[in-house]
Amino acid sequence: RCAAVVGDLVLVGGVASAGGASDLVALDLASGERRFAVRLGGVFAAPIAAGPWLVAASSHSLALLAPEVGRARIVWRVDFPRGSDGLPGGPARARPALLGDRVGGGAADGRLHAFALADGHRLWSVELPRRLHAGAATDGGAVAVAVVATRRLILALDADGRERWRHEVAGDPAFAAPVIEGGVVYAATGTGGAVLALDAQ
Repeated sequence: RCAAVVGDLVLVGGVASAGGASDLVALDLASGERRFAVRLGGVFAAPIAAGPWLVAASSHSLALLAPEVGRARIVWRVDFPRGSDGLPGGPARARPALLGDRVGGGAADGRLHAFALADGHRLWSVELPRRLHAGAATDGGAVAVAVVATRRLILALDADGRERWRHEVAGDPAFAAPVIEGGVVYAATGTGGAVLALDAQ
């Protein structure tokens, strides 16, 4: 359901292997040979690189992985409790974002959480005005979060969880996180049929 190239690995989520279901599979970029697989609970968004580590969001957890020969060691893992509807309260289909020494992850409980990259302890948690839809992108100290509800919204928060700005979107944000490049936020919309370019500041 997703793919990301990190170093010499191609990471694919939401696949099944001959040895049983695996939520994250790493393939060698040059040969396509399988390097390792990790069970996390359903990976629906591409993981991100954090130095030598990988940060992966699953249907109910956020984990920091250390790729090793033939396997990936889980350095830390934060599990999100199930909601009253029985569904996981975890990041679901939202891609995490790296904010310096912390990791931002949006949860199905309608909140954005930040965890210390070193040990996974929670630094802060803020309630979002709309349900997180596509995940986050980061540009240094700011994180842009795509959210969806009756009225659509792109929201920018800083590394401490304070709102920087918000922008109303006419159409549904697509199922991809925004991208920040050169101080510009690029976000695709679904029914709106447009790609937006917004000043990240």
